[in-house]
Amino acid sequence: MEKNAKAKIPFKELFDRYAELKASDTNPFSTDVFALSLIERRNPLVKQAFEILGTERVRELKYNQTQIRRELIKCSADELAYKIVKRINTDLHHGKAIPSKIIKERLQTIYDDLGVERRAKATDIAQ
Repeated sequence: MEKNAKAKIPFKELFDRYAELKASDTNPFSTDVFALSLIERRNPLVKQAFEILGTERVRELKYNQTQIRRELIKCSADELAYKIVKRINTDLHHGKAIPSKIIKERLQTIYDDLGVERRAKATDIAQ
């Protein structure tokens, strides 16, 4: 990891190594602490996913970063409207014309994921 800072390391490798280091009792002066901080700086999602979702849930999501981010949004204590807005911002591309049918489909998926019992309408985006 330290040898080539620009090398792309797969999320799965980083997460598994992070979980392995966290599972072992580390001495505050050992190189394990350095490795943990290096992983946290390289990909902050690793630490967040480990602390909030846990190792088993990340494995269930097959280390898919998009799915992990969505799951983190679901787990957050933010109010529902804010969660919906966060998902819309990540799922729909800004600056492009998107047909209302696609908007409704994606919005309904977001509602279903977050447990909102209502039908999506294209006008919901304006709200």
